[in-house]
Amino acid sequence: SLYERALRAGGATSLGSGSDLYAAVRKEMVEWLSSTTYGNFQSAVGTFVYMHQAAHDSGIGRATADLRAFAKAILPRIKGRQPYDYNNVVSTIANTLYSLAGPKEALAFLVSAMELEPEWFSDSNQDGFTWHSYSLGQWRSEAGNLGTLEKRLEKLVLKHLRKDLERMYDRGCSTPYHECGGYLWSAKTKKFLKVALDVANAHKDSGQHVEFVANYLISGLRNEAAALKLLRQAWKAGILLDSGLSQYVSILQRLGRHKEAIPVLERLVKKHPTNSWYRERLVVSLAKSRGKKKARAFVKKTEKILRKERLWNEYTMASLAGACVEAGLNKEAAAYLEEAIPAHQRAAYDRGIGDGVLADYYARLSMAYTALGNTVKAVDAASGAIVSWGADYHQRQYATETLRNALKGSKKLDAYVEHLDKQVEKEGLENPIVRKALGKVYFEKGKCKK
Repeated sequence: SLYERALRAGGATSLGSGSDLYAAVRKEMVEWLSSTTYGNFQSAVGTFVYMHQAAHDSGIGRATADLRAFAKAILPRIKGRQPYDYNNVVSTIANTLYSLAGPKEALAFLVSAMELEPEWFSDSNQDGFTWHSYSLGQWRSEAGNLGTLEKRLEKLVLKHLRKDLERMYDRGCSTPYHECGGYLWSAKTKKFLKVALDVANAHKDSGQHVEFVANYLISGLRNEAAALKLLRQAWKAGILLDSGLSQYVSILQRLGRHKEAIPVLERLVKKHPTNSWYRERLVVSLAKSRGKKKARAFVKKTEKILRKERLWNEYTMASLAGACVEAGLNKEAAAYLEEAIPAHQRAAYDRGIGDGVLADYYARLSMAYTALGNTVKAVDAASGAIVSWGADYHQRQYATETLRNALKGSKKLDAYVEHLDKQVEKEGLENPIVRKALGKVYFEKGKCKK
């Protein structure tokens, strides 16, 4: 507005300049707000609030106290408005308070606004927590000691956590009770855990509910132990859905508890015999728990079933190969990748060069051959990863690192160098990338003369 620009520029109008202009304009705008129509109210509040910002920026100290008083007085007046109007006004005032008075005052205003709003706002996800949860987390972390405000904020946060878990509603990372947003209220994690476990216990016959709570414990609180305990109880009770069983398996395998994962996976495989993911995870657990012989037999059985059901394709070849690498079945992994690579080249644009997928297949093939002690094939595969790498810098770094690892893991590196020399002599084509990697590996081994 004209007056806002005048305040910022130190100019004068018919109402005066500086603090006189501010006082006169503020008086007029208070009267305007008391009589403005419903449709113009949000705009009027915005203009009024931004005028305080302009006054503050131009050195008028009373602007902060005036805005604070206005914020306190406005809430009862806007209480009956629709959620969108209410929260728009609240957001405008809160953000300006944050700028003028700091995070604690802005946070206090938000809490007061949320305490006043009707319960029915949440029915359409238009409640204050939906609108302002990220600001609550950020300003809480910046405010330091909250004093008496802490209990009020805690009550609100616990209330909405319980409500979200009851409704199985995932707000993602934008709340004070979720770790991934960067503003987890760490001092209250025990209370968050208690609320989560209370909800899970109240719905202990619902596998879907238990799974949702377990997912929150993992992603929200990074409490895998509590999630595992919850899922184990649900597994024993026989209430978990397939997705919950998969979640349970993933935790068990991350913790190296493969023996416990086997019966869960066997149930899933029996129910879904052609699901390649369940079979791949069972390959890994069998190898880690009962030995590679049983895992190898199950791999062969899996291949036979997938071929029979006409599900043997590039994806199943590559994913089963990945499981074999993880299980230490490198011979099988190499064979499947040797089959997956030409399948991808036949189907992909430009034979897969530059799409990143082909480079990943070659890199994994190199790892398998490195583990098998076949340096020649390991280096050839790593070179394939370099030739076909994608545009991303990290993919290129990964490919060159795979080449170095193939050379570093060789038990007969000198013999490989002899092989390379003969190949160059025969074909008349040098390989500078491999030579450079060889130099680095020899340097790391302290064999600089090589």
